[in-house]
Amino acid sequence: MLSGAGEGMSVTKAGDQYVLVTQESNQLFSNWIVAYVSGSPTGPFTGPAYLIEAKEPKLDPSQFIYVGRAHPELSAPGKLLISYDVNTFDSDAHFRDVRIYRPRFHEVAWPPPVPDPSTVPGAPTGLKATATGDGAAQLTWTAPAGSNLNYWVYRRDVTAGQTALTRVGDPSITTERLDPGLTDGHTYAYHVRAVTTGGVEGPPSATVTVGGRRAVPAAPTGLRATASADGDVTLAWTAAEGGVTYRVYQRDVTAGETLFAEVPADDRFATTITLSGLRKAHTYEFKVTAVNTVGESPPTNLAQATVTLALPGAPTGLTATAQADGAVTLSWTAAARADVHYVHRRDVTAGETAFTRIDAPVEDTTMRVEPLLSGDTYEFRVTGANEAGEGPAGNTVSVTPRVAPPAAPTGLTATPRSDGSVRLSWTASPGARAYWVHRRDVTAGHTSFSRVDTPVERPPADVGSLISGNTYEFKVTAVGDGGEGTASAVVSAVAKVTPPAAPAGLTASAGDRSVRLAWTAPVGAEMYWVYYRDVTAGESFRQLPYPVNDPALTVEPLVNTHTYEFRVSGINQAGEGASSAVAQARPMPPLPPKVTGLTAAAQADGTVDLAWTAIGDVYYWVYYRDVTAGQSAYTKFAYPATAASAHLGPFTAGHAYDFKVAATNASGDGPDSEPVRVTAKGSSSAASPAMLSAHAEA
Repeated sequence: MLSGAGEGMSVTKAGDQYVLVTQESNQLFSNWIVAYVSGSPTGPFTGPAYLIEAKEPKLDPSQFIYVGRAHPELSAPGKLLISYDVNTFDSDAHFRDVRIYRPRFHEVAWPPPVPDPSTVPGAPTGLKATATGDGAAQLTWTAPAGSNLNYWVYRRDVTAGQTALTRVGDPSITTERLDPGLTDGHTYAYHVRAVTTGGVEGPPSATVTVGGRRAVPAAPTGLRATASADGDVTLAWTAAEGGVTYRVYQRDVTAGETLFAEVPADDRFATTITLSGLRKAHTYEFKVTAVNTVGESPPTNLAQATVTLALPGAPTGLTATAQADGAVTLSWTAAARADVHYVHRRDVTAGETAFTRIDAPVEDTTMRVEPLLSGDTYEFRVTGANEAGEGPAGNTVSVTPRVAPPAAPTGLTATPRSDGSVRLSWTASPGARAYWVHRRDVTAGHTSFSRVDTPVERPPADVGSLISGNTYEFKVTAVGDGGEGTASAVVSAVAKVTPPAAPAGLTASAGDRSVRLAWTAPVGAEMYWVYYRDVTAGESFRQLPYPVNDPALTVEPLVNTHTYEFRVSGINQAGEGASSAVAQARPMPPLPPKVTGLTAAAQADGTVDLAWTAIGDVYYWVYYRDVTAGQSAYTKFAYPATAASAHLGPFTAGHAYDFKVAATNASGDGPDSEPVRVTAKGSSSAASPAMLSAHAEA
């Protein structure tokens, strides 16, 4: 029997030998195509001889090869044409690149060329194999003479019945190798061959065997727990053995915990760890275990520590810098063991003797303090705080923040308005929070300016309560955190009440017997006159009986379907201003509602009488269709009915007819009624029935 043959293979007669070509399968997903030789097609076969290492899995680890074989019918003399197939573990890769799933072909020399004996390295010596506790074999050997040598490690699972030693992984560049993943309880055979950089491989070393052993690691020893003044506990222990990780467990003895809980560790290979976030003054107990691929070791000795946390030290290097906007920027060096800092201040100028702590803690080592009173001297100091409490204050610093008053407003203008007020406009001053307007009545002989009662947040400002016809002078000052600045240049204006300008934007929206007017109020308008005329009736404009207070009005009652024109003017104590542009609208009734209560009665003479519930101010369209004659569309009678009934006919005797009615007015037709059906009587055969009752002419 031969182990390691792949799922595909070929046996070829080459000279006096039989050559078996296959993928090397003693190692799972091997990249090698190998050959075994025998004097008989049924074996036994010796080898393997390594022919080709497939490059595809090297370039893309998601790919693998299979079904390796030779094609003697296509091979040249002294050659073997070899193929293998490629596939991938990535199910989407085939859609991205259809070239993956196809065979690859390579030509190799056969029999393999014999290297120059002077280039063949010697056999390694002193090969040793030692089983580790986590199911690996540690191999070491002595290099043969020569330089720039690498080493192929060959392995055979004796217990599994493998018949040949085959290569494991890639060549080793040193004289040692850790071969992991051995099966527990299996015996393995190893030998090593030296290989030159040119690929010439030497004879094997002596073969050694080792048993795969898998066991949990020994317990770590010497666990120590040391508490620091920062509230942390540092654990340290002696390593159990190489290649293991560690689990750290703790329990809060003071809190009465009886079970240990595992503590997350950033570096599980380290033999020391610092634990933080523990409760102050609580005693904790710790233990550590080692872990390998088999399992977890027994724990170390138990170690205890009581968490101590000292108050923070005093911050140092506090500085205070006054800013141009009146704020103060503080900066300091953090206090030892401080989680946060608190800033304390007092206003020396205001006579404060005690420092007041600013409520919000500071997580950084800088803080901007505002608002402060410009020109007052302040003192500041900083403390650190942690879970143990607030520590001592650092050095005290003094600073006097000052904010300059805003510059004088520029570009002041004064514009009289029709309501007798004066509008002041100016360019805002940087840093201004409000403005004071100052005025004096030149005509009344005032020599000094008086300040208006209320400050202005921003320009412009309208100054009222002025005497019409008098000349006034104005100036403006800006107010900021630094106080009131200098005044602007002085401007003058004559207050004068004039009739308001024409209202703008007049709109007229038609309704049922009404029109809704709206317009933009002009400055100075106290009330409005509304003018209208019935264009359809040929009327001239006429004024409504009473003025209007607001810039909107509904004019009613009006005649539906008539066209009306409107205009508006503003009025104040100076009189009536110019009229607005004319707006036009045509009141219209709403569409009629749906006709209800429709009934139909066939008469002996072949006519039909219809009746329905009356609707005011409408005519009625009557529709019919001959159902018996297969008509699907309705026919409308030529003239509408003027009343809520109609006498129609004559109709074809014995035929069933559908009727429906829709009300109509100047706005259009309303929805159709529900249809009614009646069978005509009599003996007539009329093709074009007519409306026989009173109707309106079309």
